[in-house]
Amino acid sequence: MHVKLTAPEVRSQWIEPVRGEGNASSVVPTHHAAKSLGWKRVVPATVLIGTCAAAALTEISAEEGQVLCPYRLATGGWCPGCGCTRALKAVMHGDLRGSLVLNPWMLLVLAQAIVISGFFLVMPDKAQAWWRSNDYKVAKINLAIAVVLWAIRLSVGTIPLPFT
Repeated sequence: MHVKLTAPEVRSQWIEPVRGEGNASSVVPTHHAAKSLGWKRVVPATVLIGTCAAAALTEISAEEGQVLCPYRLATGGWCPGCGCTRALKAVMHGDLRGSLVLNPWMLLVLAQAIVISGFFLVMPDKAQAWWRSNDYKVAKINLAIAVVLWAIRLSVGTIPLPFT
């Protein structure tokens, strides 16, 4: 069913021109906004909840297990992200102090994930627009914080130095 509109102020994100009819005023409803609300609200929260549930359901062991970090395998030292998985497990088991010892950066990342997921749940369109314009800024700031925390942890001696 095609709807013909002539007033340009009536057109919005809900309608788009029909291609190939030769009449620029022919439009059909796209319901773009209605389609996009579902995944914008659900996916970030589902990923966060699933990750936290997986961490909460696994046991924390004193042993480190198999090392998967390429930096650690090559140098013997810890990279800025080493300890994040165990830190997340510790938080999910209620051990904030243990999480800070394993990798303090993980608490910051978890807090950001909670805030951003909440933002997507409450205002998905604004959240997506904000994220599109700030994702690189957030990533750069997080990387800088991770490297600074890593340098502090290396200088204090809480993690092993590379090549030792």
